[in-house]
Amino acid sequence: LNRLDAAIKFRGRAIEGGAIKLQDIALTLGLDNGLLQLKPIEFGLEKGRIDADATLDGRQAAPQMAGHVRINGLDLNALLTQFGIRTKSTGSLRGDMTLSMQGRSPHELAASAAGKGLVVMGGGSISDLLLQLAALDLQQALGQMISHDQMPINCFVMPMQIQAGRINADPWLFDTPDNLVNIKGYVDLGSETVHLALEPHPKDFSLFNTLSTI
Repeated sequence: LNRLDAAIKFRGRAIEGGAIKLQDIALTLGLDNGLLQLKPIEFGLEKGRIDADATLDGRQAAPQMAGHVRINGLDLNALLTQFGIRTKSTGSLRGDMTLSMQGRSPHELAASAAGKGLVVMGGGSISDLLLQLAALDLQQALGQMISHDQMPINCFVMPMQIQAGRINADPWLFDTPDNLVNIKGYVDLGSETVHLALEPHPKDFSLFNTLSTI
């Protein structure tokens, strides 16, 4: 970063590579005396759009990075497809997140992350039965396995406080027609571990409700 200065503006209709398919890309990059600024970074997926700003200060021994990400109407299925996950899940995501971090490698940056954010999904459905089998309603899940129906989602709310690389569920709320689930715990980017506890609160009686909390 300290050996090169640059000013780049890029626009493209589409970029495709493997499962990654981005649309309507706009990028402005400026690099001056070790200070890299990406303002803005904008791209769309099949449905929805992500806008972000990022700064990487390489003038110190341990570079500092800060960023702001905005998610607008992002389709859940389109997002999962980017990671090679193909399901019939549906839903629209909106969110806002600010982050700062410091380190000399991607792992050090992730382990030092601090910030806050909120991601909300209103409506939709999910076809993955793992969530039901693990924590919601085993009795209902068995019926879903037979009928192959999707589980409708009223909303999913993820407020996040991020400290020392740990994303804390504060808590996350997952609402379906049959259950309201509180998700508490954390995702630790430094140790690459996940520790989440799901507490289902059924809206109707089920024989397996008392057995389904993990």
